[in-house]
Amino acid sequence: MNEFIPQIITNGNYNIYGILRKRKLSKEIFIILPANTGTRIGPQRIFTEIAMALFKNNISSFCVDLPPHGDSYDNEITNFKGSFFEILDQKYSFYLNAIIEYLQENYDFEKFSLMSISYGCIPSFSYALKHEINRLVLLSPDNLIGGLESINKKNLKSYYLKIFNRATWLKLIKFKLNYKIIFRNIYSSKNKRVRYGIKGKDIRRYNNFTMLNIFGEKDKNQKYFIDHWDKQIEKYGIKKYNYQIIKNSDHSFFGWQFKRDVERKIVAWLGIENK
Repeated sequence: MNEFIPQIITNGNYNIYGILRKRKLSKEIFIILPANTGTRIGPQRIFTEIAMALFKNNISSFCVDLPPHGDSYDNEITNFKGSFFEILDQKYSFYLNAIIEYLQENYDFEKFSLMSISYGCIPSFSYALKHEINRLVLLSPDNLIGGLESINKKNLKSYYLKIFNRATWLKLIKFKLNYKIIFRNIYSSKNKRVRYGIKGKDIRRYNNFTMLNIFGEKDKNQKYFIDHWDKQIEKYGIKKYNYQIIKNSDHSFFGWQFKRDVERKIVAWLGIENK
């Protein structure tokens, strides 16, 4: 049966909510992941529309919120630690394991593929290198922390607003605020660009997935990103790789026409791959 099914994956400590679009004869499912703090619909609903395009082409998908964003939550039981990218990697890996285990136990999918956008692409790529993933689609895949001002006004404003939040005072009383992270996010001694590297002993056992990257022509870092990912492909021996550029589009593919272009690129690539 072809169905749209709300799914709640929970173990008592966390709740992962998503929408499963299941095709009756589809043995492959795309798990569509948001970018860090994003939600299952994606910027300007791009994930929702891509999922519908996949559904029309007989491919199942699961658009998911990762805790603690959207309709999902956790009880801070995971205690991820490390740098920004290390925490991101741990978070995506932890919840992806739970998602795939749930889908294996409750449905008849045989192949699992991943899709994400921007910062969500980094941990998605890392996961694909270490697990048996069939295909990987990365939209505007990022790889850096941009230049920081000596005082990051955006983060400073965010923390200023949190001062008036009751939850902040409760954390202060219980000594649960991480002052080092707050200080590092507000102050930076110099502008810096951080490259991201993948580590792991079992990487080459699993990196046989096919991969598509899609970039916006007017993304200000497009050439830098393409160069970085070309080097990653060579470094990890990814044999089936393709990238496409959406003309006149920005980093988030803002605009209905650009979303249609992204959908067409993905569907066309899958059609070629399936032959």
